Amino acid sequence: MTGSARGAFSEAREAGDGESPRDRVDVWWIDLDAVEGETLELSAEERQAAMRRHSEALRRRYAAAHAALREILGSYAGIAPRDIELERAENGKPFLSRPSAPRFNMSHSAHVAVCAIDEVADIGVDCELVAPFARLPTLARWIMTDEEHARFELLEGERRIQRFYDTWVRKEAVSKATGDGLSLAFRSLSVAPERARVPVSLGSRILHVRSLEAPTGFAAAVATSRPVGAFETFRFAARRRGRRR
Repeated sequence: MTGSARGAFSEAREAGDGESPRDRVDVWWIDLDAVEGETLELSAEERQAAMRRHSEALRRRYAAAHAALREILGSYAGIAPRDIELERAENGKPFLSRPSAPRFNMSHSAHVAVCAIDEVADIGVDCELVAPFARLPTLARWIMTDEEHARFELLEGERRIQRFYDTWVRKEAVSKATGDGLSLAFRSLSVAPERARVPVSLGSRILHVRSLEAPTGFAAAVATSRPVGAFETFRFAARRRGRRR
């Protein structure tokens, strides 16, 4: 589904197809190079964070990602993007500081960003550009369980690289859903990247991990803290300012 973030959720809620928004996760894909500068509405903190990036392209894409996030969250909360107020939990995970606000998570890599929305439960998402790099075999040994690594070693070429990223994005999504970040012990976390979806056990917690259909050349996954009946995909298109009649 393609369209502006404004009103998309409420339109889907009113569609009358028998599906409750609480039974699904919404996934928003964003082309950061297509977000026009005139649409950017950022907080002072976000602008400062953008300026700390090391190149103009990184600064522009960071700003575009967070401006898009504001517009998406605003469409769910029913408020203007500039009025979005984000806070951080003790573990650093951002959340929308409004009663009954949806849970969300965002990831961006190169020119692509993805935002996942769950109306009631914690969620994590990760997206990565699939590309080889020198330390990939070393990092694979660090993040994979023994079984995952044994299967990884049987692969060659592009399949080997793809398997690394499929594993990485799943583990990142889990760590972002829990808020543990890279402190999570990836080597003890089995995510079965060869399966489309899988439950993941973290002590007394069970998370549900699945791959996402990402743009060509990218890998992505989402982790939810509850079973989810459906996933709805949207393509972000920013509202144009100053063109209302």
